[in-house]
Amino acid sequence: MRCTKCRRNIISRQFVLERERNCLDCFLNRKLLAGGKHGCPGKRTAGDIRLFVVGPASVDEKGLTEVQIMKVKLPISWPITETYQHSSFSVSIICAHDNIKNAYENNYINLLCYDTDNLWEMNLNFTDIFWTDFQRGDIFEINEFSVDNFLSNSISSFWRERIDQGNYLLLHTVDEYYLPYASSYHNRHLIHDTYIYGYEDDSFWIMAYTERKLKEIKVSSSDMAQSVFPSKEYMKEACFWSLRPNKTIKVEIDYKKIKHYFYEYLGNNCSTRESMENNQNKFKIRSNYRAGYAYGNRIYDVLINCLIKFMESSENSISLDLRPFRLLWEHKRIIEGRIKLIIAKYNLHSDALSDFENIVRLSNQIFILCLKYTVTMKKDILERVVGKIKELKVREEMLLSNFLSMWEKRDLDSVC
Repeated sequence: MRCTKCRRNIISRQFVLERERNCLDCFLNRKLLAGGKHGCPGKRTAGDIRLFVVGPASVDEKGLTEVQIMKVKLPISWPITETYQHSSFSVSIICAHDNIKNAYENNYINLLCYDTDNLWEMNLNFTDIFWTDFQRGDIFEINEFSVDNFLSNSISSFWRERIDQGNYLLLHTVDEYYLPYASSYHNRHLIHDTYIYGYEDDSFWIMAYTERKLKEIKVSSSDMAQSVFPSKEYMKEACFWSLRPNKTIKVEIDYKKIKHYFYEYLGNNCSTRESMENNQNKFKIRSNYRAGYAYGNRIYDVLINCLIKFMESSENSISLDLRPFRLLWEHKRIIEGRIKLIIAKYNLHSDALSDFENIVRLSNQIFILCLKYTVTMKKDILERVVGKIKELKVREEMLLSNFLSMWEKRDLDSVC
C-alpha cells in the first residue's frame, strides 16, 4: 500500500488513516498545519486510525493522542575480527542469522595484501569477504543509492524505512567532521565509512570506531544526515548501500571449500601435495592472482620487508600501523576455530589444536610487542618482532601441512 500524498510504501512502523491512507510522516505534517489540541485535521474517532503494527501509538476517542517512536535494532553479533569496520560489520551480520552463519565458517581463511614495503599501504585482510563477494554468493541482497537523489531533511526517513524492511545501511562516504564520536569532529574533514543497523527515538544505532575501539554508538539523525551531505570540496560523489540478508537459503558448512582455502593459504609451500598444479586441478586453487598483491603465507615476507624498511626510515619514530599485526592475530584465532571444527567433524586424533594454541599466543605476543613499541619507540622491539614473525611462519607452515596430510588420510580412509 502506498501513501496517497508522497507515494512511498506504508510499512511496518507506520499507520494508515482509513480515509486518506497517509503515511506517518505526511499525517504528522498535516497535524502540525491544522493545529488544535491534538493537532488532528478535522474530527476523527478511534475507528478512523488503524495501526499497521500494534504498539507504536495509543489512540483515544478523539484520535491520535500519542505517538511512541519505535526502537528497531537489526540483529548483529560481536565480530571476531575488528581490525577493519567493513569486515567487522559483514561478519557480525552473517553470524547473527542462523540460516547464513556458516558462510563465516566457509571463509575467513586465506589472506592477501598489497606487495609493498610501506606498512601503511599493506592493507592486510582476508580474501573473498567483501560485500559484493557475499552478494555473488546469494548471501546478501544489495541496493545502491546516490545521496544526490535525496534532500537532507528526507534521507533519515528513507533510512528508517529501509531498516524497517530488514536492511542494514552501509554509508561509504560520511564526513566525520560532523559526527560527535569521531576524533575529527569539528576538527578536520575526514571521509570514512559508517554502518547503521537500527534507530531509536530521533537517533540511529551505528557500528564505528571511537577512542580506537569498535563500538555500538547512538548518533542523532541530524548529525548522520549532515555527514553525508558534505561540501563538494571534500567529496565529489556520495553514495550508500542497503543490505538485506537472504532469508530463503540455508548455508551449510562446506568442508571441501575450507580445505581449498587452506591449500590456497599455504600455496607452493604446502608439502602435502606433489605440485601446485595438482592442487589447482583438485581444489581450484586461485591461479589468477592479481598483480601487485601477495596471497596466503607470502604476506609474512611482505610484513617483514615493511618492518625492515620502517626501521631504516627516519620516520620510524612517528607511528607504526598496528592493523596488520592485529589482523594477523585475529587470523590465527579464526584458524584455531577451523581446526577445532575439522577435528570434531572427522574425529581426528591430533595435537594440532593444542599446538595451534601456541601459534595464537605467538601472534598475540607480536601484537603486544608492537603496542609496546608505540609507547617506548625502542628499535630493538621491532627487531624482536621480525624474529617472531619468521618463527611464526615456519611453525604455522609445518603444523598446517601436517594437519592437512592427516585430514587427507582420513578422507581417503572414509572413501575406502
